[in-house]
Amino acid sequence: MPASMKGREKGSFYREAPFWSWNGVLDAAEARRQIDEMAAGGWGGFFMHARPGLVTEYMGKKWMEVVRTSVAHAKKLKMCAYLYDENRWPSGFAGGAVPKKGAKYRGKWLILSENVLEKGPRFKPIASFRISSGGKAVRLPEDCAADTGKGPGTTYHLYQYTMGLGDEWFLGSSYVDLLDPDVTREFIAQTHEKYKAAVGKDFGKTIPAIFTDEPSLPRLSSSPWPALPWTPSLPRVFKDRRGYDIIPHVLSLFLPCGDFHKARYDFYRTVTEMFVEGYMKQLYDWCEENSLALTGHMMAEDRISGQTRWIGAAMPHYEYMQIPGMDHLDRNIESPTTAKQVSSVADQLGKKRALSELYGCSGQDFNLKGRKWIADWHLALGINLLNPHLWLYSMQGRRKRDFPPTISSQQPHWRKSKTLSDRNATLSYLLSRGKRVVDVLAVHPVESGWCVKTPLDEAAVEKLDKPFAALVDTLLAGHIDFHFGDESLLAKYGSLDGSAFKVGQARYSVVVVPECLTLRYETARLLGEFSAAGGKVIVVGRRPLLVDGSRSGTSILRKALAGAPVVKLAGLVQSVRSVSAAPVEITGRNASKVLYHLRDIGDEEVLFVANTDYDKAATAEVSLVGKAKFAGRLDLSSGNISAVTARRAKGQLNFTVDLAEAESALFVIGQKAYHAPKKTPSPGRRSINLGGTWKVKKISENALTLDHVRIPSPSYGWTQPRYVLFARDDLEAAGTVARARYEFEVERVPKGPVYIALERAESWTMLFNGASVAPRRKSGEVSYFVDKAFRRVDVTGLVRQGHNVLEVRSRIGRDFELESAYVVGRFGVSRRGEGFVISAAPKEVRLEDITAGSLPFFAGVVELEKEVVLARKPASAKLALNQLRAGAADVIVNGRLQGELLYPPYEVDLKGLRKGKNSLVLRLYSTLRNLLGPHHFEGPELSWVSPGSFVDRKCWSDEYRFQTFGAEGISLHIS
Repeated sequence: MPASMKGREKGSFYREAPFWSWNGVLDAAEARRQIDEMAAGGWGGFFMHARPGLVTEYMGKKWMEVVRTSVAHAKKLKMCAYLYDENRWPSGFAGGAVPKKGAKYRGKWLILSENVLEKGPRFKPIASFRISSGGKAVRLPEDCAADTGKGPGTTYHLYQYTMGLGDEWFLGSSYVDLLDPDVTREFIAQTHEKYKAAVGKDFGKTIPAIFTDEPSLPRLSSSPWPALPWTPSLPRVFKDRRGYDIIPHVLSLFLPCGDFHKARYDFYRTVTEMFVEGYMKQLYDWCEENSLALTGHMMAEDRISGQTRWIGAAMPHYEYMQIPGMDHLDRNIESPTTAKQVSSVADQLGKKRALSELYGCSGQDFNLKGRKWIADWHLALGINLLNPHLWLYSMQGRRKRDFPPTISSQQPHWRKSKTLSDRNATLSYLLSRGKRVVDVLAVHPVESGWCVKTPLDEAAVEKLDKPFAALVDTLLAGHIDFHFGDESLLAKYGSLDGSAFKVGQARYSVVVVPECLTLRYETARLLGEFSAAGGKVIVVGRRPLLVDGSRSGTSILRKALAGAPVVKLAGLVQSVRSVSAAPVEITGRNASKVLYHLRDIGDEEVLFVANTDYDKAATAEVSLVGKAKFAGRLDLSSGNISAVTARRAKGQLNFTVDLAEAESALFVIGQKAYHAPKKTPSPGRRSINLGGTWKVKKISENALTLDHVRIPSPSYGWTQPRYVLFARDDLEAAGTVARARYEFEVERVPKGPVYIALERAESWTMLFNGASVAPRRKSGEVSYFVDKAFRRVDVTGLVRQGHNVLEVRSRIGRDFELESAYVVGRFGVSRRGEGFVISAAPKEVRLEDITAGSLPFFAGVVELEKEVVLARKPASAKLALNQLRAGAADVIVNGRLQGELLYPPYEVDLKGLRKGKNSLVLRLYSTLRNLLGPHHFEGPELSWVSPGSFVDRKCWSDEYRFQTFGAEGISLHIS
């Protein structure tokens, strides 16, 4: 076995670990059951995460009991139990405990007003200015008093504003002042120290890390005034670090008066330093002392405009995370900037792991192909700890709409996740080993955003976003792997090593200066020394004009960049390749969509390539610079390595790999030959199209979603049917008692049992077709559908042909929720006009769209059978699909399981085909999308799904929208 695979492990620390949404009434036995389900799906752990819907007291006695139970059960199963440091997000307010200690702890803004505001605890005067018609700003002698000056001009008043309590998102409190180190100390006392007392003995073992989520500067978006981050100690700290008083210049932070570039640069530099040191470094130090790793991610990490508004700059925070992290929401692979920022710091500072919270907002139909596609993109960009969003403890009420997908045992295809989990674990392990091979450093331009940032006009800073994103996309499409250099980290860790530019543990022969306005003095000095030593500097677009935000002292900048060529973005890749020892070049069909990740692991190298095109295949013609002679492709399921055809020429090793859409491959590169794969006969002499009608062999229960109800009308008996969540709002506004009627039509009464699954069923008084009904227990256990919150009510024998009515009644309390109901049984559901009726169970369906075959709301598993008659027994055979419109699939031939269809290429080698009749069964696993929605929206299918997607009246449609369930382009290839 090659050195790369010796000691290979898929231990829990390398496995995916989801956010486990603790969102209801917690129970220790239920927690153990769900952990068992996670283990069965191949996940290595979980983050215990309080989310909306939590009923159990956060950090209370019961909470800690379930935490201890979960940690103990994880230890038993050799899993990881990760902590999460907040109730909801953003981190820092400890579920309200910190801001409720007093005004000192609450978030603060520097606000600008043309009016005099009421002075008091909430509004503390800072300064007042009058701007003349000529644009000159003069500070008034009295702060925030009525202006009695004469002549034309405008008066501006600046205040320190302190947030009040009562914010619903912050559980009746507010966000906090993370520029004040005392606030973080209190947060640690209220959270980290309490976890230490409860489960500290497992820190660094079963509990590897604690997650901090989206900590940020004060929530400026909620301010009715133009606002900037502030804290009472900021003027003192500013003067100590920058050497002058900020107060006479505060108006320049908002308006273009005075030396505003310099004032803003110094302001945001100070704010960022205070935030990093006051919050992140304190957490980092506490975790270091207590054998924990700090992980998590910042707010608004991807663009310069977002970073300057919410966090100052992202990369300086990552220095103080043992496992730096990011999030990536939605079903896209946009904004690789975030991943490159995180992985750059990890590589430079020797941090072996980098995390991403991923998949959130992708919708309930997000399947294994989508998960693999986005996971591969992360792994290629240097992220190797995958944190899926979201495993739901409960799906009751609004919880099921918590930024889906639900990636947990409620999903019909959940158990098929293990193959993907095992694969991702192997990749996470291998792509954590050794050292990434990178030769190019790109200076990060975020500090130019500081110079132009103003809450009065975001356009100037937003103009920096487009060329910055284009730079990243150009380098990656041209297969120039690179790291970012954050200037605060360059000042601490940057140096020269001969003719190499060194940042921590990373070395570069080329530095790219992107389009930017300013550089730090320390950066300019290093670039000058690097150029003098023979290093190569390339400037994109235009040379920066400022040093530390100022036009003074720019002589060092001119000297440093004097010999650097200035290139247009279109010529950047060629310019870099002409001077860089870039180790990899990839050409071929659709090659710009192929990302790579090369690691030096000693005697060998590991090369991961991923086709990031979701819809189109690619051919990667790979050339590697170096002395390696052989390449082998790793089978990620078996661990076996098979030789690939490669040739050496001009100091390069060359080989070609064909990649299906969203397919990836991992290669081991070394000096010794790998085993040649066994040659198998190529099927394909004859192809049999298997599309069209298939027989339904076996199917789980079908369902009809009832998402409209009638409610009492003050002017007449019952309203017209209305969407259930809109009706809920009307009931809550109307009074203390809720009544609603769910109605449906039956064309043919089902033969078997029929249930209505209803949430909070035990709290409703129910009449079905006039008869009293209630949920029952089966064999001592609650009978449920999909989730334990969906209690079954048996209406077998009460269902009648024609019109059926379930009337419910309940008091409206704090936990009131009116939700869809589900008719469940073995029947069909057919469209009739604008609605649906319960009809005969399907016997045959068209494989291309099973949904249309009386299964529009189906969420389960169906086995479809096709008879295939062969004139002779084939020497070899393969089943192939073009597209799988399902969560996953199994292929069964003559009663024997042949393999899984999870993600491209959708191919399975078949054994056991015989002369004559053969039974071919396709077992399809659906998703929850068509059952749970969202069903009502105009326009294309939603790629971003949030709680608001289910109640968005702006793009509402009464029509039902479903996702296709089935398979396209199925064929049997035999020889």
